[in-house]
Amino acid sequence: MDVEYGWVGMGFDEGVNMNIGYENETEYKQEILKLNKQIEGFLNMFDSMSEPYIRVDEELRLTYANDAACALLETPKDQLESMRITDFLDVIPLINQEVSSTLKTSNESERQIIQLHTGALKQIEFIRMGSLSEGQQFYRLGM
Repeated sequence: MDVEYGWVGMGFDEGVNMNIGYENETEYKQEILKLNKQIEGFLNMFDSMSEPYIRVDEELRLTYANDAACALLETPKDQLESMRITDFLDVIPLINQEVSSTLKTSNESERQIIQLHTGALKQIEFIRMGSLSEGQQFYRLGM
């Protein structure tokens, strides 16, 4: 029996990927559930770190933020995880689209001025760390 291979793994820091082979759809779904559990454990590790980390999807929606990121962005976690990075970039609407494109495609760090919900401005560096799962990018935030 031939085994098909599908990319359902996570990559981190310069494309270190895990590929999982599967023979049928049930096995494939079970492996994805296992992988999601591993990713959840991985994110739990970041919860206790003092450096701010966020994860965003393809539409730049924040899907994860640790406590340090919430403090830096001065936004509660439950609010932050329903926002987009672009919600903070509206201070300069003319370049909002360009910044969105850069954050989606660049492998470099990107320094931006953001506006907090309090109206305060901060210069933040978005340092792309890699991908945890397809369509999800992980960033460390710096000042």
